[in-house]
Amino acid sequence: MKCALLLIDIQNDYFENGKMTLSGTAAASEKARMILAEFRKNNNPVIHIRHIATAPGASFFLPETEGSEIHHNVKPLDNETVIIKHFPNGFRNTELLDCLQSQNITDLVICGMMTLMEK
Repeated sequence: MKCALLLIDIQNDYFENGKMTLSGTAAASEKARMILAEFRKNNNPVIHIRHIATAPGASFFLPETEGSEIHHNVKPLDNETVIIKHFPNGFRNTELLDCLQSQNITDLVICGMMTLMEK
């Protein structure tokens, strides 16, 4: 059994003063930060999913904006995987499945914003 942490869409646009502010993001990101610290301490795999909007008319997570950046509470380290997605589903047209399979990941701990969309 090999477990990885999957951090999904913990990006600035979901926080206060972002373009799509959600409630409870500060508290949720703090909890994600604590879980991330444990995974790092134990040298377990960490995968960050970052949404970059490419759809016409998109209003947040726009390319090359501060809002699309991963929040500082869970900022990736250089040795951590960051997967860019352009759809709500983190598996659609990304290398996520290949990444999990290549590392023999059997279990996931998932943290993020609006993760109900990950199906």
